[in-house]
Amino acid sequence: SISALHPGISVEVINEVAANLEIDVTYRRFPWQRGLLMLSNNDVNAIFHASYNDDRAVFGQYPMKEGVVDNSRSIMPQRYYFYSKKSNPVNWDGKSLSSIKGQVGAVIGYAVVDYLVDKQVRVVEVRNQLIGLNMLQYGRIDGFAGIETMVDYQLRENSKDLPSIEKIHPPIMTKNYYLIFSKQFYKKNTALVERVWDEMKRL
Repeated sequence: SISALHPGISVEVINEVAANLEIDVTYRRFPWQRGLLMLSNNDVNAIFHASYNDDRAVFGQYPMKEGVVDNSRSIMPQRYYFYSKKSNPVNWDGKSLSSIKGQVGAVIGYAVVDYLVDKQVRVVEVRNQLIGLNMLQYGRIDGFAGIETMVDYQLRENSKDLPSIEKIHPPIMTKNYYLIFSKQFYKKNTALVERVWDEMKRL
C-alpha cells in the first residue's frame, strides 16, 4: 500500500495536480508489467512512471508537442546506474559496454533492458530491485542496472544484507518519465488530460 504520510514525490505531485484541478484520484499498486497490461486493456486510466518508447505509445498516450513527446510535461527525469560488488566492479566509462562481462540484472519491462540487449549485454530480468540486488550480492549475476532512486533506497533499507554493493559512475543514461493515460481515456477526456499535464509542467 502507499503510505499516507510519505507516499513519495510522484504521488505528492499528482495529488497536488488533482487538488488544483479538483479531480479525484484512486491509486492501485501493481508490478510494472501487469500495470502496463492493465493500461493496454483499459483496466486503469493512467500509469506512472513511464519513459517513452514506441511500443508503449501504441496503447499509452504521452504528452505530445508537434508530433514528439513533450519533455517539459514529464513528472521527472530519472537516471539509470550500474551496481556491482566492490570486489568485482563493473568497468564502465559512460560510453563503452564492451568491457562489461557476464550477466547484468534489470527489472523486467524497464527501459534499460532494451538498451542493454541492443548493446549485446546479457540481461537477466527480475521482478524487482531487491531480487536483483540479492542475486548480485550472492554472485548469481555480475552487475545490476537500475533506476538510481529505487535502487539506492533498497540499498539503504537493506544495508545489512547488501554490504558489498556499490554504484558505478557515471550513469548509464538519463530518461524523462511521464504520467501516461490509456488511449481510450485520453480520447474521452482529452481536455482534462491536457490540463493535468499542463499543471504538472507548471508545478
